[in-house]
Amino acid sequence: MTTEAARSQVVVLGDHIVHLTIDEVNRPESISIDVAIDGNRLRGWEEPGWRGISLGAFAESFYWWSARRIVVLTLDPAAVAAEIAYDEDILLAFHLGAVEWLVVGETSVSIVSAGIAISRLDFGEVVVACRRDGDLLAVETSDGSSFVVALEPDGLRLQP
Repeated sequence: MTTEAARSQVVVLGDHIVHLTIDEVNRPESISIDVAIDGNRLRGWEEPGWRGISLGAFAESFYWWSARRIVVLTLDPAAVAAEIAYDEDILLAFHLGAVEWLVVGETSVSIVSAGIAISRLDFGEVVVACRRDGDLLAVETSDGSSFVVALEPDGLRLQP
């Protein structure tokens, strides 16, 4: 990808260098992402282009998410560990452990396990701000409402 719309993003995680080339020439229809780890090209993806790419990391893994998918890459050896599709725009993605994720969508919050939403809260309005503090998630929506969501062993629960 050598178009004028391509940009590079480098993330150093421990001893590993993750290099992303993000080509936005077809945005908002699509974004192309090409990933190399420690100088070795892993592969490329084509994603919806109406949202940018966001990045995260945990342990020996790196992840990025687009509007509708989370892609998890292990760093040593470099490989795709998981691709998790979501049914609405992803604002934030938090790794919870093993195969579980806390996904903040455009109007909802879900716990996703092995690619399936096992607990979900819908707010009916667009999420405009979010902050996580351990097992609590503070959520603000476009209508000015504020919610506190508790992450409990049996799923998500709104705090009174």
